[in-house]
Amino acid sequence: MKIKASKKIIMAALALLMAVGLAAGSTFAWFSMNDKVTVSGMAVTTQVSSNLLVAASNAGTTSVGENQFGTFTSQSVSGILEPVSTVDGTNFFYTTSGKADGDAQNDDYVAYDQAAFRTAYDVDEAVGYVDYVIELKAVNTDTSNSKYVTLKKLDLVYTGSQTDTQKAYRVAMFVQDQTGLDANGVVTGYAAQGASATCIIDITGAENQTADYAVSAAATAPSAISIMATKALTSMEVPEGQTKYFKVTLRMYLEGEDKTCTNATFLPLVDTWNLETQFKLESNNNSSLTEMSKYTAQNVNLNAVNTLVYYDGTDLYKAADMTQINTPNSTKIATAKITADELTALNTAFSSSFTRAD
Repeated sequence: MKIKASKKIIMAALALLMAVGLAAGSTFAWFSMNDKVTVSGMAVTTQVSSNLLVAASNAGTTSVGENQFGTFTSQSVSGILEPVSTVDGTNFFYTTSGKADGDAQNDDYVAYDQAAFRTAYDVDEAVGYVDYVIELKAVNTDTSNSKYVTLKKLDLVYTGSQTDTQKAYRVAMFVQDQTGLDANGVVTGYAAQGASATCIIDITGAENQTADYAVSAAATAPSAISIMATKALTSMEVPEGQTKYFKVTLRMYLEGEDKTCTNATFLPLVDTWNLETQFKLESNNNSSLTEMSKYTAQNVNLNAVNTLVYYDGTDLYKAADMTQINTPNSTKIATAKITADELTALNTAFSSSFTRAD
């Protein structure tokens, strides 16, 4: 039986291992012990548009009260994510035999069990995924046509100062339809969560191993299917003149078979991520996201004010309210917003080529 060392000895050993790893400049596979990402305090915010309301919920099938619905919600879930692999967002597997490129050394995957998982990784608070759950209330005032709740924004925002190279985060989205209504048309319950996700969304540029990736329910890599399983959210249709409720679970995890899922990537990323979502009620269902966009962030001066700015490779946004800084569809920034010296510093920070508007 494994005898646990004291907390001081464990902390000293971890510090020594990290120092040796940094000195050697090496990376280790996602399966390595004690390679962890803390998501404690990681905020998930959800905004909605006209004729939609949102409320923070729970993982069960019951509903929150009507007085809980509003136009914005934010919630945090604590945990320490360790890598897993899945094709449906429900059946998770992991292995402790990995190679330095993030691939499995052997296809000896084990079905996810939290107690065994924590023992395998030797991390008491380790989890394979964390859930953020919301309820949506959609009011279709159009008496002639159906409307559709569409996912317009799902941005995993990195706010750290280091160069961001990881792409192993995944979000599996589950949609539960209303089942019970009271005499006033208020929802009283939802259907059980489905056996597979409505969609699994990855970060732009994410890349699983080409041969052994995303294990199947049989836990054998040869029968695996692609991790990308996005499809139209037709289950979120709101018939003409009706009000409907939906429960949405956003399940975040680390896809261990992604090539970038290594400890050298994830150790520095503690508490530097936020997940921002937005839903809209629209006349068609062809605009739901098919992949996750990813921002980088820097603190820069805008007219002598230190401002946290997000950059998605094309546009700049103020982190505080996500207002766009540059002129839409342009590399120009209004002269009134930024000085010449600040513009130079901004372009240096983001390796961008913005100019001041005349």
